[in-house]
Amino acid sequence: MLGVVIIYFLGRSVYRLAETYHKNTWGHAVGSVLFYYLGTFVAGIAIYLLADLNGGNLENTSDMAINLMAVPFGLAFWYAYRAFFKHRWAQAPESDMELLDGDFMRDKGNG
Repeated sequence: MLGVVIIYFLGRSVYRLAETYHKNTWGHAVGSVLFYYLGTFVAGIAIYLLADLNGGNLENTSDMAINLMAVPFGLAFWYAYRAFFKHRWAQAPESDMELLDGDFMRDKGNG
């Protein structure tokens, strides 16, 4: 149940960000959730590999403990996704069509 709540709030945050910049809202919301899961997946593999390299045995460790260790990595991947697109959208013009229309109207008024 906690996972569903996390997914909802992560997706909603990026949905609203995409809505602010007039981008594909659902695509980026789903993409951000997929990045969260990618981060938890990569962290899970890294945890098992590091435990194996150090001679540890994770067979007695509960899945819940491993999942809780992987959540911060998932959140870091999600945050990187969100920060990348926020930075990219903030620097880009809102729409190429608006720029073209504005240039056309300016040229038409001067001529």
